[in-house]
Amino acid sequence: MATQTNTAPNAPKQIDEVKQLILNDRYQEALELLDSIPGTFDEDEWLVDMARARHAEATAIAASISAASEGAEGWVTHVDESDCKVMYRANEGTAFHSFRMSGPVAGGDLCDLICVLNEIDLWPTWVPSLSFPTMRVDEAFQVMSISKTDQVAYMRAAVPWPMASREVLLRIYGMDMMSKEDKVVVALHSMDEAAGTALVGDLPPALHPSEDAMLGLDAAALQACRDQIPGPEQGFTRMEAHGGAVLTYHSPDKTWLDIVFTVDAKIPILPTSLINAITKRLCSMILSLLNRTVKTVKGSVYDERKQANQNLYGYIDERLEELAGEK
Repeated sequence: MATQTNTAPNAPKQIDEVKQLILNDRYQEALELLDSIPGTFDEDEWLVDMARARHAEATAIAASISAASEGAEGWVTHVDESDCKVMYRANEGTAFHSFRMSGPVAGGDLCDLICVLNEIDLWPTWVPSLSFPTMRVDEAFQVMSISKTDQVAYMRAAVPWPMASREVLLRIYGMDMMSKEDKVVVALHSMDEAAGTALVGDLPPALHPSEDAMLGLDAAALQACRDQIPGPEQGFTRMEAHGGAVLTYHSPDKTWLDIVFTVDAKIPILPTSLINAITKRLCSMILSLLNRTVKTVKGSVYDERKQANQNLYGYIDERLEELAGEK
């Protein structure tokens, strides 16, 4: 338990509540409660630091999406329809390209949408592919689970000949802002294949030893997980990427989805034709097929996954029930 100085009699109980909120990714609420507790939070200061960093990142992701408007910071609109908006930005002087897509996802609840996005090995069954120019997800899977909302994932995609297939290793984690802003924020960062550390962003290079213990991972189990992180496959080119998504609750069967990501595909010059294929075809197709897939969750393999992982999906359902009761 954290060491407190000059604390009120009920502070230890509040500290435990802060810890539970952080473990449930409710960083905004945890920090607000923490600020109301007199004294200091010494022994588990690392936990508070993580909460502050994650909340700052969630806020930054939401702000970056709000800032991505026509003409702002180089953003250009490529698709602007009632159910889909796609934007692109060339980051001058760098090898990175930025994309933003947004639109409604209807026909299922927020938990259904999170399930479709979270079950990474099923991505190839719905993520669209193009035959010309060639673009498709050939393989995707979870490498390791760190917590119920924190994971490392691998994806390999085909790109136009004669370029080699691209692959990316991602750390993906969620942040619950539903109580205050009706939002779930998801962050993703590419990782170094050797140490499992982030290449971009402000992620900590590894789990804090205390975090390992709180998540129930002993040293041997954690090392076994890290040993699963694959190195670059021979003949494939590893990309760098970072970004996030904001899932905003609108109603029991409608969520507004905003995604923004920046990627270095390790292509010296990304042709305009390929950029247009990504923005005007692939991104809009993703939103369309995502809507179609969410509508079929009930009674599908996704439903089976939800039942098998009540630690995550049961928790989300409980949060949605709480949210509905507050409306």
